[in-house]
Amino acid sequence: MISIETILNSTENDYLDFKQEWYKPDEFKCDMVHDILCLANSLTSSPDRYIIIGISETKRTKKKRFHNIRKDPNVKTSEQIIDKLRDCILVPPKIEVIPITFNRRYVEVIKITPVNRNLPYVLTKDCHNPNKKKTIQKNIVYTRNSSQNEPVCEQCAMSEIEELFARKRGEDLPIEERYSLYLDDTENWIKTAKNYYYSKNHNFKIVCNHLEENIRYVNKIECYQEILVDTCISKEYWDFYNLNYDDYYLWFNVELYANNTLIKTTSIMEFFSKHFFPFKNLKSSAYFLPVRDNIKINYDSMKTKEDILNIFEWKICKIFFQCNNSEVFRCDTQSPSQILDHLNYEFLEKGYKYIEENKNWIYSNPKDN
Repeated sequence: MISIETILNSTENDYLDFKQEWYKPDEFKCDMVHDILCLANSLTSSPDRYIIIGISETKRTKKKRFHNIRKDPNVKTSEQIIDKLRDCILVPPKIEVIPITFNRRYVEVIKITPVNRNLPYVLTKDCHNPNKKKTIQKNIVYTRNSSQNEPVCEQCAMSEIEELFARKRGEDLPIEERYSLYLDDTENWIKTAKNYYYSKNHNFKIVCNHLEENIRYVNKIECYQEILVDTCISKEYWDFYNLNYDDYYLWFNVELYANNTLIKTTSIMEFFSKHFFPFKNLKSSAYFLPVRDNIKINYDSMKTKEDILNIFEWKICKIFFQCNNSEVFRCDTQSPSQILDHLNYEFLEKGYKYIEENKNWIYSNPKDN
């Protein structure tokens, strides 16, 4: 969030706009939308953009003047602004109205946070201000240069449109962040042999190096501790498991390349279960998991299902699930996160303390029962 010091020490620029008062009803339907569009499409390096309500700035001296907006009849909430934007923008930027009080002064801030994958923001229908005979046109890309908005009758330069689409593709991001952006687009990855390519940019690929000697068959495991440490699988699976099933798991290296350059190497596990996942039928299923060391990269934060859903390696697992979903033996569900419901989160939270607390049964051999 922008600080009051930044507000006081800044002039209007490509991410900051000052307004003396809240938009009047006719301006709310048109002028405010235009201002938000221009700031959302601005090529500023600031991730957030702001409209400060309650401050005016002289054009020549840049001197600021505060205005009392505590009783402004036109004040709007975040929800009201978002509702208006949804009426004319397919997917609007994130909006938050934040009050700031300092030295007996009071201003309100419209915080605008665009999402790069939704750039550029354009209207789906025209917006009119009849009092000013002003129309913001649909399908026109408006942006902001320095302290000036693009006029409503003009579209921004083609070079700016190209840059906005480049940001949409993540080309301004560090390479790992860009990879993460592409991994979120699961439906546009394709499998060829043992490799996976991003269909929108074939320079991004995932190479898998399987080693068959890494396969571990569950019916050869002596006790729950062995499979728990490898996979973090739940006790319910172990209790359910029949030693006649040919379940197995294996881990393999995954290499991420961009423009034929190795960006990252990590490990993924494939878990094959004949009956346990899901409960609703008896089809065989294969799932992918980050290996235990990846799940517990950070012992303080990787303890819950939500934590795992946010890590880089889980995004890779979703790609593998998506691309292998057509194979006959796999995936009786459309949700790859289902297997995460069957991990031992008490072990993830406590680590080897959990094993020590439960060692009497964890090390027991089911064959002896």
